Order: sequence, then C-alpha cells, then structure tokens
Amino acid sequence: PIMSLLRGIVFTDDGMLPRHLASLAAHPWPHLTSLEVRSEFGFSLGEELFDPSPLVPLFDGRAPKLQRLVLIGASPVAVICEALAAGPLASVLTSLNVERCSWSEPAIAALASGRFTSLQSLTISGTGIAADARERLAGVATKLRVDIRETPGEIVD
Repeated sequence: PIMSLLRGIVFTDDGMLPRHLASLAAHPWPHLTSLEVRSEFGFSLGEELFDPSPLVPLFDGRAPKLQRLVLIGASPVAVICEALAAGPLASVLTSLNVERCSWSEPAIAALASGRFTSLQSLTISGTGIAADARERLAGVATKLRVDIRETPGEIVD
C-alpha cells in the first residue's frame, strides 16, 4: 500500500486519536522517519491528555528508520519512554520531543537509562517533572531542554 511509503506523518487530535494510533501501530512503516502526534487540547483547555500507549508496537521494529518523534499532550508517557529506551529505536532516534505531557518518575528514569546513541535533541515539558530531571538527563542528548510546568497552561522557562 502507498501508506507504507510515507516518510513523515502528523496526527492532530480530532476526537478519534486513540483509534488512529492503534491503526498506525498495527502496520509496518519501513520508510517512516518522522512522526508527530499532537493534541492541542489538554493543557490549554483542561481536558484529558491522550493515551499514547497504542503506539508502543510501532517502536519495536515496525518503524525501523524513525528518527524524529514528537508527542504533544500525552499521558502517561512512561510506557512510551520505556519502549523507546529498551527498543531498537534507541540507537536510531535523533530528535525526541515529548511536550505538554504528564510525567512520572518511571518516565524520567527510562530516558535517563536508555542508550540513545544518536539522539541529538531531547525536549520534555509538562507536569510531574522532578526538579533534578535536567541533571539526570544531561548526557542523554547533545541538546537538552527541560520545561517544568507546575500547573497545566503555566509556562516556566
């Protein structure tokens, strides 16, 4: 199918995001290098963040060339961070942005312990990021940005 030839995909939340993510992860994407999943809701409107867990099968070999991953408005992110850190994409990813998300200690621990040998840029933001996250993630990527938000919608630099 022509979909398997795509190199980049951008999903925005249209109310059917969970079904789209499960469908995306069910197929091989041999040429996919960039994936963005964005929910513009969540932080700005106080709505629930999307569950990114249906994407996990994609990170275990179904998208072997994925270099750039952007998740905006996801919760929980620990399952994604654990899958990325332990899977084959840890050596392929060059850019990882997980923004406006709900974080936990296991998510930070997974990123900190992963072998991201090609990761050039790591950006994380959202709630639940521990104050020492920047120090713990210091060697994970060449460029690191940690944006700690105490409450949804608050911007802290």
